[in-house]
Amino acid sequence: MASAGIESRVEPELKGFDCTDHHPIEEWRPASDSVHFWLTLHIGVTGVDGSDLYKIAVFTTRGLAESKQDTVNLRGPDPIVLEEYSWDGVLEEVHSRLVRCVGFGFSDVQEKLRGEFEWEYEGMA
Repeated sequence: MASAGIESRVEPELKGFDCTDHHPIEEWRPASDSVHFWLTLHIGVTGVDGSDLYKIAVFTTRGLAESKQDTVNLRGPDPIVLEEYSWDGVLEEVHSRLVRCVGFGFSDVQEKLRGEFEWEYEGMA
């Protein structure tokens, strides 16, 4: 039990994911080694129902190079970039980013998540 004024440790948890370009994303296999898509992550607090949506761009190194040649504007947090595409590699990177977002209190975690992923409400007044 937390004392008044002392916030407890909060861990973000990946509760789900989806991708409008490739469904189901966990079964998708690319036709080439040039990969680029947006992944939507459902992230909430461990032990609590509910989640917010966050997006992250996923690339292979070849896909990123080709996207930059096409002058694709990448905004927001750094994308996930893999030498070779694998769903396990994507999940490993997502989970390592979530570990960096552990904090004390929800607002601390939320701020860290917004540095790692694009929050669904980003830029709304």
